[in-house]
Amino acid sequence: MRPFLLAVALSALGFGVYLAAGEAPLKSAPRDQTAIMMQAKLKGLHAMAEGLVRKDFSGIEQAGEALAALCAGDDWQHHGDPVYEDYRDQLRRSALKVMELARAQNLEGATYGYMGLMSSCVDCHTHCRDVLKIAETAPVLRPIP
Repeated sequence: MRPFLLAVALSALGFGVYLAAGEAPLKSAPRDQTAIMMQAKLKGLHAMAEGLVRKDFSGIEQAGEALAALCAGDDWQHHGDPVYEDYRDQLRRSALKVMELARAQNLEGATYGYMGLMSSCVDCHTHCRDVLKIAETAPVLRPIP
């Protein structure tokens, strides 16, 4: 069980570093709108990590529900790229899966699902930055609230 807890702690630590470094906004959407969406997703991911560390299944489920709702909304900038759309759908499906695992009180499964969520975020931002060229490459540094 200790390797599992270590993985959760390292994941939360890595997420904290990620938050401290900031996230590059998309160039093609209005900065405020995109920044609001990115912050909402980050808050959901942070709440999910906190729920995992605390073994708060209700908190994990609520965070997953919030992320899934964000993905289903019309507030996202559409770029007409099928890979980008697939990442959006993948994020929604992963959030729903983590919700389901939290309802079943499966901490290890929910943690594994969270790692998949983080991986899809990194993959999508890599695609947006390196393939679509719609994300800035320089991080925007800001303090963690």
